[in-house]
Formats: sequence, C-alpha cells, structure tokens
Amino acid sequence: MAGLSVHLFWPVLSLLPLLALFLWFGIGYGLKPLYRIIAELEQRDAESLMPIGPGQLPNEIKPLVDGLNGLLRRLDCAFTMQKHFIADAAHELCTPMMALSIQTKLVQTACTEEERKQALSQLETGVSRLSHLAQQLLTMARLEPQGQATMPQPVELLALCKTVILDHIRLAEAKHVDLGLVTQYEAEIQGAPDTLRILLSNLVDNAIRYTPAHGTVDVAVRREGNDVVLEVCDSGPGIPEAERACVLERFYRGGNQNIQGSGLGLSIVQRIVEQHGARLVLGDGPDDKGLLAQVCFDSPIGRAEQSAAVL
Repeated sequence: MAGLSVHLFWPVLSLLPLLALFLWFGIGYGLKPLYRIIAELEQRDAESLMPIGPGQLPNEIKPLVDGLNGLLRRLDCAFTMQKHFIADAAHELCTPMMALSIQTKLVQTACTEEERKQALSQLETGVSRLSHLAQQLLTMARLEPQGQATMPQPVELLALCKTVILDHIRLAEAKHVDLGLVTQYEAEIQGAPDTLRILLSNLVDNAIRYTPAHGTVDVAVRREGNDVVLEVCDSGPGIPEAERACVLERFYRGGNQNIQGSGLGLSIVQRIVEQHGARLVLGDGPDDKGLLAQVCFDSPIGRAEQSAAVL
C-alpha cells in the first residue's frame, strides 16, 4: 500500500510546476483588463475625469468599471460647479474691492472735514458690503453638494423664529421696520439646526433690506394639510412673477440694484431647502403687496397619518 502511494505521489508532484505555470498565465491573462485600466489612469493628469473606455471587459470587472465611471462623472460635475462658483465669486468681489480702493483715495484727498466724513461713510458702507458678501460666499461654499452632511435633529421652528427675530431686531429698528412673530404654532421637524437658522436669517435679512421705512416683516409658522410651513412676509416691493425663478440663481439681483446685497441670499435658501427635501414658494403678500416666502416641510405627523391610512 505504501509503495502504491509513493508511485502515485511522484506523478502528482511532477504535475505541480505545470499546474503553477498554468495558473500564473491564467491569472495574468485574467488581470490584463485591470492592468490596462491602471495604465490608463496613471497616464491621466489631475483634471482628466473622462470615463474609462469600455473596451473588452470580463463580466466580473464591468461593475467595478461602471462604479469608477460613476464616481468620475460626479467628481467632474462637482469640480465644474466649483470652478464656476470661484469664477462668479471672483467677479463679484472685484467690484466692491475696486470701490474700496477708490473710497480710500477719496478719504486721503478730501479737502474739507465734510468731504472726509462723507468719504469715510462711503468707505464704511463698502467694507460692510464686502464683509456681507464674504460671509455669504463662505456659507454657499459650505452648502455645496460635496460638503459634509449632518445627521437630522429635531428642530422646534417656533423657538427658531424667536431666536432669528432677536438677532435681527436691531437692524429692523434702525430701518424703522416692524419685525415680529404673528403666530404661536409649535411645530417640530427633522433637520440641521444651524443651516435652518441660516435659511430663516437670510429670508428675514432680505425682507428687512427690501422693506421701506415704517414697513412690516412678519414671521409665521403654520400647518397646511400635511405640511408645516415657515413663512416670511414683508411689505416691500416684492418680486415680479417673471423673476421669481431667476432670483434663486447665484448673484442675481433683479431690478432692485439700489439695495445693498450680494444676490446670494435666496440662492442659499434654495440650497438649504433642497437639502431638507422641502419646497420654497415665492408669492405676493396680502393685497398683492410685498413678498411672501414660504418653506413647506413634510410634517412627521402627516407621514404618520398617511402610514396609518395605508395600514
């Protein structure tokens, strides 16, 4: 029996080098598509985000290539948006910076105390505008799609409204604008507290800026059907219906060029609204005067009622 085993062992042992050689060639041939993909990626520069060429790929590698191509497309879209944003930001920053340079020279060359005070006042206004624009740009950059998402938390909208009103009450008083909360409806939604505060702050800030002296800005939380609605209504000039889609774009100012602003406020609001799966509705205020901005959130209570109805 032992002799028979020895006789069988030597033929099997002699086949091992042949088997190893066969496996080496077979695995190498099977990995050729991966080597081709690696070589193609190594030849690219940092800005080349074109999809990987299809070629002849085994079925086992196609899901990997499809996943890489999907990632490259998303990166290309994100980088393109970032380039456009930087270009737009640079363009918008040029004007206030040139204005600051001119206003600084006017201060230096002022002949009388009155001219100097007037130039200093214009310089202060320019610095304030540039600071506001820089803050809005930083906020927009943080809200880009590639930005890090935060876990939703319970947010009490009524408390949020009171906080934002307190933040803006001095600005409203300086413009002689009546800013207040007109409802006491308590509603809780799931969202990011910091970005929701930015959303409401931008709506209130825009309303105060565009509302003339002795006007009103009303903040409210309402329940409409299955939605919780956060709204800001002002008695300003409003936005023509034809421009309401355009004002959500970056740096669009519309016809009110005499009001200081960056043209980013409603664009920031729209981005936050999209992140929360909500809807932004712009309409006319009471008696077709002013602007009514409504942010409609899907109520958890409404979802629970719908689920109960289905069950």
